Amino acid sequence: MFRKVNWIALISFILAANLFAVDDYKKYRPFQIEDCFLRVAVSEKELVFDISIDDVTETLIFNKEDVKKTPEGIFINDYFSLNENGFIIAGKTYPVSIIDRINIETPSQAESQIYFLKKSTAGPARAFQSRRQNKISLLENVSIDSSQFIRGSVASFWADISIEGEVNEDVVAVFGNIKIGNNAVIRGNIVAINGNITVAKKATIYGSIRSSSAKDGIKFDKWAKWYRKERLFSPIFKFYYNRVDGAAPYLGIHFQDEDKFFNALNSEFGIRDEKYKWLDGHRCLWSLFGGGKRFAENFSTVAGHYRPIGKAEIDSKEISSWIAKIEWRSQKSDSLFGVSSWNTLAELEWAPGGWNNDCRFNRYLLSLTRHQSTGRQTGLLLKAIYGGSGGYLPLQRRYFLGGLGTLHGYRQKEYMGTEFWLGDIGYGMEFPDADMAVWVFYNVGQIGNDAGQLAHSEIKHSLGIGLSFGNEFRINLAKRMDRSGASPRIYVRFEHLF
Repeated sequence: MFRKVNWIALISFILAANLFAVDDYKKYRPFQIEDCFLRVAVSEKELVFDISIDDVTETLIFNKEDVKKTPEGIFINDYFSLNENGFIIAGKTYPVSIIDRINIETPSQAESQIYFLKKSTAGPARAFQSRRQNKISLLENVSIDSSQFIRGSVASFWADISIEGEVNEDVVAVFGNIKIGNNAVIRGNIVAINGNITVAKKATIYGSIRSSSAKDGIKFDKWAKWYRKERLFSPIFKFYYNRVDGAAPYLGIHFQDEDKFFNALNSEFGIRDEKYKWLDGHRCLWSLFGGGKRFAENFSTVAGHYRPIGKAEIDSKEISSWIAKIEWRSQKSDSLFGVSSWNTLAELEWAPGGWNNDCRFNRYLLSLTRHQSTGRQTGLLLKAIYGGSGGYLPLQRRYFLGGLGTLHGYRQKEYMGTEFWLGDIGYGMEFPDADMAVWVFYNVGQIGNDAGQLAHSEIKHSLGIGLSFGNEFRINLAKRMDRSGASPRIYVRFEHLF
C-alpha cells in the first residue's frame, strides 16, 4: 500500500451562473414593420392598435371606455374584436398561433410599443405553444408553474398571468394583471397594459417592469428595474487523514447562484501538490464479512517489469499540477424515469516540467451521458467516456478499466493504460409505487498502454443485469463476453455510477 499527502490549494470553485452577460440570453432578431401582425402603442391618454393583414394596415385609436366585454368576446368600436378562437378582423378570424415573437420598445418615458410579430403558418387557437414555445392566450388566464420553462414569451389579452416558473423572453398582459411568484425567473421585460403587476421579493427579473394600472387610466408608471440574482459565497475547508491517504487538507471558495437556469453548470480550477510513499500492506488485517479473505495488493493487476518501476515512481515522489474541471447538467434530478437530460464533464490536469524535476505530463478526460426517458417508469442510459494523455504518466496517474463503474464482469482494475474509451448502454424499468428498478446493461471499451496502442488493443465488453434501490444502492451481476467459460461477477455499490 502507499501513503499519499495531498495538499490542494483550490483557487476557485465556481458555479458558473454569471459567465455571460444577461443580454446574451435575450437578443431579438431585427424585424421589419411588414413582419408585424399587431402593434400596440400606449401613450398617456390612448391606445393605438395597428393591425396588418393581407398587406394592409388598419389603425384603431381608442381608450378603455371604448372597450366592451360581452359573453361572446371583446369588442372595440365595432371593428376589432376577439374571442377564445382568435382575433376577428373584418369578419375573418386569426388564431393566436399566427404570432411568432414579441418585441417591446420604449421611445419615451410616457410611451411604449409592443410588436406582435407574425409567422408564416397558423396552428390551433387558444393558449398555444409554438416552436419557440410561446404561451399566448385570449380571454383565458395563463399559469406557469415552478416546473415549467417557456423558451419564448408569455402574453395574454383580457386575461391574467401568474408565473412561478421560468420565462426566457417577455411577459405582456393587454388588459390583464401579472403576478410573479418567489420561484419565478423572467429574462425579458414585464409589461401590463391597463393592469397591475405584483412581484414577490424573491423573484428574479433580468429586464424592466412597467404597468398602467386600471385606477390610473392608461398612463404608465416609470420603467422599474428589478434584478435579484442572489450570489452566495462560502469558504470550503475539509481535512482527512487515514493510513492509506495520509493527511489531505482541502481549501477553497464555493460560489452558488440561485438562478436555476445556470445552476447545473459547475467549474473548478486549482493547484494540486501531492507527496507519496509506498507502504507495505497488511492484507489479512480485517474483513468486512468475516472469513479468511485476503485483500488484494495495491496495484495488484500491474505485473511484469513495470511493477518495480511503478513502485519507484510512487515511493517518496511529489507531483505538482494545475487542475481544471467543468461539468454541465441539463436537469437537477438524478432520476432517469420520466425525465430526459444531458450530463457532460471535462477534466484536465497539467504537470509542468518546471514544477516537477522528472515528471511532465497532461491528462484529460471527456464524458457525455444521456438520460432518455421512454415512459414514466422506463428509460435508457447512454454514456461515453474518453481519456487521454501526453508526456509520461506515472503509475498513480494511469487509467484503469475493469470492475465497478467501468467494465463489469472483469476483475477490478484489470487493465491499465494511458488512453481509453468506454461506453455503456442500460435500460431500466422502475417497479410501480416503489423506489426500486431492474436493469439490463452492456459495457464496451478499449484501453492502450502508451501512445498509439489504443487502436491495436482488444475490445472488451460485458453484459449484465442489475437491481437498484434509489440512487444510493445497486446490485449488479455481469459476465465478460470476450472469454468463453468466464464466471459472472457480482458487484454491490452504495453510489450509482453505471
